Amino acid sequence: ALALEAGSACFATELEGRLANDTGLRGAIDYEKGCFVGQEVASRIENRSRPSTQLVGLSPVRCPDRGDTVSLPDGDEIGEVTRAIESPTLGHPIAMAAVDAGTASADETVTVEVEEGHTDADVATLPFVEGSDRSGRIPTYTGE
Repeated sequence: ALALEAGSACFATELEGRLANDTGLRGAIDYEKGCFVGQEVASRIENRSRPSTQLVGLSPVRCPDRGDTVSLPDGDEIGEVTRAIESPTLGHPIAMAAVDAGTASADETVTVEVEEGHTDADVATLPFVEGSDRSGRIPTYTGE
């Protein structure tokens, strides 16, 4: 709960199978290190400054499940929920979602397909709860 409230990406839900560039964790890649697995792809994304996905925070009306589809109001699917909880600090549901880059920004409303049908969710600025300092694990993207 604390990691999600802090807007921190977790390996099992947001990072596994994704490139660091696509999760907003550009600082996790050392471009001066030399050769490493995936370096060519990560460098190509960095040089073109166009990640294919990004992590966003959501404030949904109802708590979704991991894997629930996130769509724009017109019905276009843009991603999926990676994690969601009833926030003990805020007293309402919060979630993170991996969405197509550039499709959802703060203060927009998206739709999340939940078991009961669908629920509206506001795209939120991370972190959900401010701490004493900004975590290096909060996703940031080129141009932010």
